[in-house]
Amino acid sequence: MAFCSKCGNQLAEGTKFCGACGQTLAATPAASAPIANLDPTKPIATLSDGFSGRINLFDDRAELSSKQGGLFSNSSNTRTYFYPDITSVEFQPPTAMKPGYLRFLTAGTIRGASGTSAFSMNKHITNDVDTLTLPFGKSRIDEYKKFYDFLMWKIRESKQPRGGTTVVNQQASAADELLKYKQLLDAGVLTQEEFDAKKRQLMG
Repeated sequence: MAFCSKCGNQLAEGTKFCGACGQTLAATPAASAPIANLDPTKPIATLSDGFSGRINLFDDRAELSSKQGGLFSNSSNTRTYFYPDITSVEFQPPTAMKPGYLRFLTAGTIRGASGTSAFSMNKHITNDVDTLTLPFGKSRIDEYKKFYDFLMWKIRESKQPRGGTTVVNQQASAADELLKYKQLLDAGVLTQEEFDAKKRQLMG
């Protein structure tokens, strides 16, 4: 299920233009294949660090599961983030010199080491409950980026207004009515004063 980013109109899959407002719709990377699975118990996309952590994306939420303290720790943790509650996602691709990370930020997230040089250290990444480490691997860089793009698309989609269709339909209906009254004015059925009164009534 997709919605127009401009007016919120619900769209059929594969639509390139919004029929309500005419907005050209941008492609949504990595969204077409996994979105087909809407079973709420099964993830539509998964990203794993290859050792002890992973992020599962569902239609309405993201779940980050990891072992605090690294692979050999007995302390496991699973955190759930509903898309509308996510305020930001920090994404740093890994390099040969340092691991990358993907970190969820919500209204309750305590910003600390993130954004500092210290956060790039392994111990800071593995001990952050909102973060999944991303080990370096040339073959995985595209995978990380596509997953991030899909995650951001899900977040944006969840925050689109759902009442846009009603507003657009009301505006279209008012325009149609105004056109009818203009035709009556041109035909001499209505006076200019009567037409102006109807126009003010329809246009609010």
